[in-house]
Amino acid sequence: MIDARLLSLEFIGGTKISMNENSVVVIVGPNNSGKSAALAAIKNFLSGQVTKLSSLTTFSLLRTTTLEEIEASLASVLNVNQGYDIPGFGFHKSQLKDWWSSEKFVIGPFLTSQLVCELTTRSRLLDCDPSQSVDVRNSYNLVHPFQKMYRYENLEERTSDIFRTAFKRDFIIHRGAGSVIPVYVGQRPTIEPGEDRVSRAILRGLRLSIKSNHKEMELEASHQS
Repeated sequence: MIDARLLSLEFIGGTKISMNENSVVVIVGPNNSGKSAALAAIKNFLSGQVTKLSSLTTFSLLRTTTLEEIEASLASVLNVNQGYDIPGFGFHKSQLKDWWSSEKFVIGPFLTSQLVCELTTRSRLLDCDPSQSVDVRNSYNLVHPFQKMYRYENLEERTSDIFRTAFKRDFIIHRGAGSVIPVYVGQRPTIEPGEDRVSRAILRGLRLSIKSNHKEMELEASHQS
């Protein structure tokens, strides 16, 4: 886990916001007033894609994870040439040190991807599609929400609890689907002693649950029409 947080934001016009560790900042305003531009400016400046902020004049960043902790977490993807082999990213160990140890705000594309989550309309739609299976032993391979929930069952459980509160059905990661990781909605099968999430009986129960859920949804839709 790589952690850092914003300490302050200063906007064009002089407005300055100071933030604590658990601060939540909501930017409101009319269309084309620069809300999205301000958020994009932070991400793009951190990654080094731009060298000048637009609607912001400056911001400050506090790095909380140590360089040694980051290097230890990346040790499994360090090659013999002292470069990191991470899907979608490639950089030298010395570059990592420069990004994280300096007083500059630029921390590079990879570190930015670990700290900033940009939820565009397109990404929200794509996140609903089944993801490709990956080697989940390396947490830096996990780029899709379903991949992360496949790796961390407690994350799936928390998501399912919220989903059930809203829709009265479980949110279930299919763990025996092969090259993809789909999500099903329905009643979660009970795991009996000696079984696990990929046992034949559990997968059969999951399929039956999904069929039952489809029938229930069709019945609900017919009552509403």
